[in-house]
Amino acid sequence: MTAPKLLVTGGGGLLGSRLALQAASSGWDVTATVRRAAAPSGIRPVPADLRDAVAVAALLEEVDPDVVVHTAYDKADNGDDSVTVAGTAALAGARGRLVLTSTDLVFSGRAGRPYTEADEPDPTLDYGRGKRRAEQLVPPDGLIVRLPLLVDVSEGEQVELVRASARGEATLFTDELRCPALVDDVAASILELLARERTGAVHLGGAAEVDRATLGRLLAPHAGIDPDSLSIGPTPDSLIEAGRPSDVRLDSSLAAGLGLRPRSIIEALRA
Repeated sequence: MTAPKLLVTGGGGLLGSRLALQAASSGWDVTATVRRAAAPSGIRPVPADLRDAVAVAALLEEVDPDVVVHTAYDKADNGDDSVTVAGTAALAGARGRLVLTSTDLVFSGRAGRPYTEADEPDPTLDYGRGKRRAEQLVPPDGLIVRLPLLVDVSEGEQVELVRASARGEATLFTDELRCPALVDDVAASILELLARERTGAVHLGGAAEVDRATLGRLLAPHAGIDPDSLSIGPTPDSLIEAGRPSDVRLDSSLAAGLGLRPRSIIEALRA
């Protein structure tokens, strides 16, 4: 029996690399696009600029994937010609199903409660706006997976933020609520959603709601950092006025009903 073919974009990123490795170990024939960072060992890499529609069309013809999972993004570039938006538009032409990893930041944080899949996105930041435009490009038979902060104990954006906080170069906010999750849990949940051929939108928030400061304190010991050395405090008024969301908790009861909700970050990091 021929193994199903999976194309993962952003194969050098935190989520893309973990997803590619888990998929390969589960029997998928995996190809991963790379641009700046290398794909993990054992995964077939393909250099690609996802902003180039002609190049993407050629890539899709060559790989002919059954499923494309688009994890690649450039947080500093969220316009119509970005990896997020233009890349999604180009990948939507794949013969196989398209899965877009989106974000909790497609919401404004003004609801005062966790967001469900039925809530209308109302992003206030450029990153969230770019992801929302990308969501609108996903075909009806595709899947949108909205994700929280993704955590790994040894690498990634959250570890770097904790290190910057310990150096006094960043503040971990005490009043910004999220539902962070371990990246490996999220990757496993995405693979299960692929197996079930889910469509529409699914939220994959972690089972615990914490603020940025609490997450930093939990993560610090794993990074060899004294939690008491962290710079913590409330969100500055300037960021609030600029539209930074203070509460983008994800209601992941749909995923939980499928047995997929990632673990509590509190339990996971204290284990």
